[in-house]
Amino acid sequence: MNLFFTDQERYSCGMSLAFRMLFGLSLAAGATLLFFFVWGVADGSAAYAMGTWLILLAVVGGLLVGALALHRRGHKVASLVVLAPIAWPAFFYGLFLLAVLILQPRWN
Repeated sequence: MNLFFTDQERYSCGMSLAFRMLFGLSLAAGATLLFFFVWGVADGSAAYAMGTWLILLAVVGGLLVGALALHRRGHKVASLVVLAPIAWPAFFYGLFLLAVLILQPRWN
């Protein structure tokens, strides 16, 4: 049993963790988008912008599926680059909400 990892194993493990974190954030952002789409369809407010909604859902779904396919084929860095446009804004928005909850700012 080898207690020490080689550089390649350490790099692969770190990339896998980064992929899981970015994929989870992107999946949460996509699920949030899907929730608001379904909510808008249910109350009829999304009908006038259905084309925009469908484009947004297709792009997010395509990026998630594409990143997963790239990761499975061994293109680790490319999969992270594909996930970054969805994951980083979601991460910073989550930090903003956390700061608002903790700091309780006065908005007036």
